Amino acid sequence: MHDLSYNIREQSEFTTARAGTLRLGNKAIETPRRCLHVGTDRLSESLRINNSEARGLNELYRVIDQDTLRELANNVGSQEVFNAHIQNALSRISPGEISLVFLAYDGRTESQPNVVSLPDANETEYLADLSYSFGDAVIPPVLVGQSAGNYLAFLKQYFQIVKGLDHKPIFGLVPYCSWRELRPLLEFYRNEGLHLFTMDLRGRPPTLLSQNVVMTLRTLRQIQSESGQDCYLNALNVGTGRALPQMPVAPAKDILSLVAGFDSFGPSHVALKVRPDLLPFRGTKPAVRLFVRRDYGYYRSDAPELNNPADLQENLLSTSLDDVRHAESFPLARKLQKVYNAERQALEAGSMRSTITSHESIKNFLGSKKQVTDELRKVTRMASELSIPTLD
Repeated sequence: MHDLSYNIREQSEFTTARAGTLRLGNKAIETPRRCLHVGTDRLSESLRINNSEARGLNELYRVIDQDTLRELANNVGSQEVFNAHIQNALSRISPGEISLVFLAYDGRTESQPNVVSLPDANETEYLADLSYSFGDAVIPPVLVGQSAGNYLAFLKQYFQIVKGLDHKPIFGLVPYCSWRELRPLLEFYRNEGLHLFTMDLRGRPPTLLSQNVVMTLRTLRQIQSESGQDCYLNALNVGTGRALPQMPVAPAKDILSLVAGFDSFGPSHVALKVRPDLLPFRGTKPAVRLFVRRDYGYYRSDAPELNNPADLQENLLSTSLDDVRHAESFPLARKLQKVYNAERQALEAGSMRSTITSHESIKNFLGSKKQVTDELRKVTRMASELSIPTLD
């Protein structure tokens, strides 16, 4: 049997923020955490950041369409290349760190781009074997474009296969879906006896899906009450929130995942449709947005506020403000932006963890984050809603 546990050490009453220890096999990390994305690019978050205080939890995200899945299942050479790409990326991570591998299956084909097919029995079996092969846990794949009802039908077949393997801890993946569709999925996971979960926000910040998050947290609390074992909840594909390009600063809504019931979160790998009103207007220079720990703002990289001495003290990290501002191209600036933000968010997660475990006031800690005042009100409302009993 696999060795897994999640133990909550301290819980905030002001929000749903908490500090705990996640153990998967012989690996353990303290939470809350920022997942670092690992890819083949040397500028991916996990490969660029070498600060030990920011490291510990990694995620790899890979999209597979139907044509590719069938190619992998039928061509051993293609399968070897696919496996090597993932294994090579994961091999560059410290052996003591936890790595989560997420697969997203897109059932469309090149010949039928508007038809999204559900995996058949053979494809489900192969997806189960793929998801079992990599990382420190088995995580059901995201099914792009599928309803929650179809996903539940898929899960029933998928779990018959992966539970037979039984050598790795299994996560329950909560898909992006309507509130009404969510309950049967959560009940399925509850009946399967799971305690590890990840929720796909599909590029949205947690407060934009507050009702779904609250229902999920209520169910997890009920599981904890029934089993006596704490539940772990990771956020996948967390969005930063949208802002007009001419705005010098925007609230960093993604970091609030850690006070909205999630024990860890990672960046979004989902491209959202661009609204016309959010496109740069004439005269606006391209700029990326950088996370500032002192007030939880995402500032334009050309904003003079980033020259604050308190922020410049962090220039000794793996990626500095000068690195971003002096990037040779906008695509390079985008890559450096992701590393810049991920490292500072990972360190901020550590500060939050220390605040909770030292019994300091998390309310006072968050009170200084002036750029997310409105979002924090939403988070505290979410926490208050958790007092509502779970309906059977």
